[in-house]
Amino acid sequence: MSARLRLTAADVRLRPGRVLAVAVACLVTAAILGANGLLIAVLLERPKVSPLGLGEVTAVVVRTSDSGAVAPAVAPDLAARLTDVPDVRRVVEFRGRTLSVVADGALVAGRDRAGTWAWNWSAAEAAGYRIEAGTAPTGSDLVLDPHTADQLGLRPGDQVETLDGSGRTSRRLSAVVVPPAGGSADAEPTLLLADDQVARLPGSTRADALLVTAASGSDPMRIRSALDARLGDGYRAISAEDFSPGPASTSEQQVEASVNLLALLLFVLVTSAAMVLGTTLSLWISQRGPVLAVLRALGVSRLRLRLLVLGDAAMVVAPLAVVGVVGAVPTAWAIRTALIQTGILPPDAPAVRASGAGVAILAAAALLTVLLALTASATAVRAAGRIDAAEALRAGTSEAKRARPVGRLVAGLSLLALAAAALVATAGKGAVLLGAGATASVLFVVPALTVLSPWLAPLFVPVAGLLARLAGRDVGRLAAANLRHSPLRTAAIAAPALLAVGLTTALLGAPRTLDEGAARQADQRLLAAQVVVPAGTAGLPLSATANLPADQAAAMITTTVLPRNESRYEGPVAVPAAGIDPTVLPTLLDLGINDGDLTALTADTFAAGTGTAKQHGWSTGSSYQLELADGQSRHLRLIATYQRELGIAGVLLPAELAISHTPDPTLDMLLLTDDQHAWQPPPGARLLDRQTYLATLQPRQSTDNAAILIIALVIAGYALISLANTASLAQGDRHHQRHTLRMIGGSRHQLRRLVITEATGATTIGILLGLLAALAGLTPLAIAAGNGPLPELDPRWTITVPLLCLSAAATSAALAARQPRDPDQ
Repeated sequence: MSARLRLTAADVRLRPGRVLAVAVACLVTAAILGANGLLIAVLLERPKVSPLGLGEVTAVVVRTSDSGAVAPAVAPDLAARLTDVPDVRRVVEFRGRTLSVVADGALVAGRDRAGTWAWNWSAAEAAGYRIEAGTAPTGSDLVLDPHTADQLGLRPGDQVETLDGSGRTSRRLSAVVVPPAGGSADAEPTLLLADDQVARLPGSTRADALLVTAASGSDPMRIRSALDARLGDGYRAISAEDFSPGPASTSEQQVEASVNLLALLLFVLVTSAAMVLGTTLSLWISQRGPVLAVLRALGVSRLRLRLLVLGDAAMVVAPLAVVGVVGAVPTAWAIRTALIQTGILPPDAPAVRASGAGVAILAAAALLTVLLALTASATAVRAAGRIDAAEALRAGTSEAKRARPVGRLVAGLSLLALAAAALVATAGKGAVLLGAGATASVLFVVPALTVLSPWLAPLFVPVAGLLARLAGRDVGRLAAANLRHSPLRTAAIAAPALLAVGLTTALLGAPRTLDEGAARQADQRLLAAQVVVPAGTAGLPLSATANLPADQAAAMITTTVLPRNESRYEGPVAVPAAGIDPTVLPTLLDLGINDGDLTALTADTFAAGTGTAKQHGWSTGSSYQLELADGQSRHLRLIATYQRELGIAGVLLPAELAISHTPDPTLDMLLLTDDQHAWQPPPGARLLDRQTYLATLQPRQSTDNAAILIIALVIAGYALISLANTASLAQGDRHHQRHTLRMIGGSRHQLRRLVITEATGATTIGILLGLLAALAGLTPLAIAAGNGPLPELDPRWTITVPLLCLSAAATSAALAARQPRDPDQ
């Protein structure tokens, strides 16, 4: 065995606690990084299931927003511009509308949707659908796929009851069709109508997309490139497999949300792992100072000493990273199960496997863990090369007082400046943006306070000292003095607690504060005695208002608007909007009109929430260019602003304007007076009284709350590991002080109390700083949401995380402080 290996092995044998701290950090980091990578890989490889079978379609021309998302509306003259593209054989308009089959008083649901979707017959012909039985649809006829027809026991010629935006209609089943080769029509029920029937249903007159078929043998990539060259800005040609019209399926939404969550989690993991590994390895390297000083005195060069330290770190980290990624597969299984149980992942999510690409991902996770550890410990490695032998050996007999680095002060103040910039940028722009700014500021403030902890910790030492004196007069005084005279050690223990408490409180408190404001505003504005809401994820059909007196029901039609001529780095962002009847809505919904008159809403005007108006710089009486949901732009004048906008649309349009410019209009809710007890809601709807509606109101989906909780707990978990390692390693260079105390008569019990008191005192400082930082960021949000100066916190984790911090610090410090019974040892 080489001298280097013997030296490292001796350090591991004599100080196992140091290496144990590094081992825990590396194992956890490698396992979670590998599990996260495996989950992202299997979800991205999940085969796409298109609701349509478009086997013979070469390309689909769609309109795209500034963010690249597909928008269902194309210009009416676009098809004529594409017919002369080389090898293009046919260009057909694609139109679709929400249409459900009613069987036994209930809606026939799709694979994972609340309702179904119908599209036009000519598009199905162009895609290669062929009639298995019956004839092409005419008039109000309906066409179904074989699976749905068999499920309902229908044959061509039978009558089928359907529900759409125009009402309940009895249609004749004219044909049963099968998809082209390679189609996936059995993934969702296929419902087809004659072209003129789809065009007559409520909604925009524009087609959703254009289906392009090319000559046999043509290269699809070349055709799509030629189409892109012919299309103007705002349009592009995509493959048929990527075209998924209508409401997005629940499973696809869950998978997409899970990938986004795991990607964000991966970023949090990398940054948290860098902090944990960096802190742990830096303390381990710094406590090897006497050994490094001896080597320096024996003539080892600075470069060789740095390489020696870096090599030792690599020898310790690399095997642990390999062992950690071995546990990534069961960890991924556990995470997948937890995500399915919380509803973030669909039950049919792909299983985790570690073959092929999975092995490469695990290898990359192990390599990333090693690189993170070595990169994060670079500062300590550089410091090891600057050791002065004589000074370091003298410092071994008494604790040297180290100066607080000026660079750390500059970095902390810079982070505080970024936090202030986030608040200034969102000031006066509404509660939602202010909430985002406040949360963003906390994400800067907490790391800033962590960096500035050597300067801030002494300010809280008196408070920690008072708590320390509870442990006893003798031990308490000594612990308070140690906290006061060792600011760097105090700050090193306080920083992870600050990070855990501050970020967890802010991340979990911000959505709860907004939700509390939304629930309060919903209670204040709702005047209706009854509310009709969708029973599933799809909206209510426009025909839900049938058989209701016009002056006793108010509908809110779901749509969007896109503000134009705004100088934004990311481009205009769509604003949720609703179409309303201004003569009825004010009697059922008190929006808290701030300026103007909502009853003056006409075809060339709109109303907006106060926060939305501030965000976009709108003022009452001025006209603005708004792009409606079907891509058509209109100059509309702002005639009113309202205060209670949390939980509802930020823009209100006249109902006629919203219906005529929304590709597939549906109702978000239907408000009723108390005179409609005999009225029966349509299939797929729920009728709730006011109290029940408010009691069951969920401003945020439960999966969103679960995602935020997962991210917060990951940050807290890593911070707790860092806190435990720091509290343990911080005792490694205090053996001379402990030896002195034993020699003057201090008992082992008193020494243990001293160490625990110091660790919990420093942790208390971090907890107080974290709570102050979180409250400072959440208070503006609470005021903007109408909750007063006190934000809504999560009581479980606001109490649990500080208790875990205190427990981790006390336990680790006590274990590290165990001394042999003979003081001479």
